[in-house]
Amino acid sequence: MADNIGRVLVVSCSSFLSPKDVISEMCRTECSVPTELPDGSLSSYLWRIENKYFTADVGLCACSVSSLPPQCEFAVNMNFQSVIIVFDQKEKASFKEVTSWLPYIKTQDPSVLLLLNSGKGGSSAGISKAEVVKWCLDNSFELIEMISEEDEEEDEGDEFREKIGIERVVEALQCAEWPNMKMTENRSNKGPKGCKEDQGANALLNNEEKQSSENEQTPVLPLPTDDLELLSTLASDGTENESFEELFQKLAVMKERASTLPANERKDYAEKVAIAFWRAMGGSEEEIAGLGGDGDS
Repeated sequence: MADNIGRVLVVSCSSFLSPKDVISEMCRTECSVPTELPDGSLSSYLWRIENKYFTADVGLCACSVSSLPPQCEFAVNMNFQSVIIVFDQKEKASFKEVTSWLPYIKTQDPSVLLLLNSGKGGSSAGISKAEVVKWCLDNSFELIEMISEEDEEEDEGDEFREKIGIERVVEALQCAEWPNMKMTENRSNKGPKGCKEDQGANALLNNEEKQSSENEQTPVLPLPTDDLELLSTLASDGTENESFEELFQKLAVMKERASTLPANERKDYAEKVAIAFWRAMGGSEEEIAGLGGDGDS
């Protein structure tokens, strides 16, 4: 039975990061005293989400078991809007425990599914990154690296800088919808930076102000065919109620592609995606006039 409580199930199949470790990082100094839930294997920590769109009190539920009990006898009377699973890619047994949760997850139909790679381990044969990415795409998970794989230093001032670890986890949950969310009357800029579309929109507006003297629209270089097809689905769904997290699930493939590009090409790629996304959602061409040109010309 559905209820009006927002919950996140946090499971660890890792030998290095526990559910409490993840929750403590998310809450930092604001972590509440845990409440033991009737299930017996869950402890709930109250966490408040507050951004420019809404506020919501969410229960971060730390799970004490690493694999799903037999016959899915687990939290049968609870609903989870999000599931976070931590694992060790370098340990094959860890990933096997991750897959054991799929039957239960399918009974919940959560809107946000996050798989966190601890980046640790390696005493036994692990699985390849390609295998993990394919599994994530097949099962609607977003793969989040807890440790950066890039050797080059990122520009902290880059609006399109890729977030990793707990920072990305918090961002994803702030872009979700919750049953007890309260919409903000005045969409002010107070509070934490939340959804990626906010940052992208702000970047577009800032660039527009800088280039307000340009009256002619600069042509946008085309995206790869498969990217365009993905974006076209956003415009052809015919619904105005598609939630933020559903849109981000569809952009997971492009996120993975962008992560393989050099820093300079990734920024250019992100700008093109942002502009194409803006157009797919019916945004005004005047708002993006002067953006997306070839930076070398």
